[in-house]
Amino acid sequence: METMSEVVNKWKSELPWFTKLLGNSTNTKMFHVFSKDFSLSTEEPEYAIVKWYENKEFGMSTYVRAGQIEAIQFFSQGYRDFTGQYHNLPFGLSFGLKKDEIISRFGQPDEVKIGRQITLELSHGGIFRYSTPLCKLAFTFSSGDELLAIISFEEKLE
Repeated sequence: METMSEVVNKWKSELPWFTKLLGNSTNTKMFHVFSKDFSLSTEEPEYAIVKWYENKEFGMSTYVRAGQIEAIQFFSQGYRDFTGQYHNLPFGLSFGLKKDEIISRFGQPDEVKIGRQITLELSHGGIFRYSTPLCKLAFTFSSGDELLAIISFEEKLE
């Protein structure tokens, strides 16, 4: 049985480097490098409170509110208007995994949201969230077939 310290160290070593951006400003060198490496851009005006920095071909999106990075997400191809998907996903994951496959890799989630219709065009088949020492890790499943559609790294708010 792993001790809490061993679990924390495992999460820290396995989380992608960019999770260190969560909760930080977009006005940092690290964000500019990240944005350049993933070819992220935003269509929102400079003065917008909420911005999405995205690369539709990579299926990648970064959610920013008031200049602070709150989430980094990877979308499966065809989800919403993403034309491609990033293939070097963290933890050796791939899109299309089923809920039970996520549970077998990560254990029971700390938080479960049941699927729902968000707007006329947007719905999901449920969300599993796991708390890590640095962030929350969320898996969103598509409605209907309930396969993994979005992997999110979210700012951990206490």
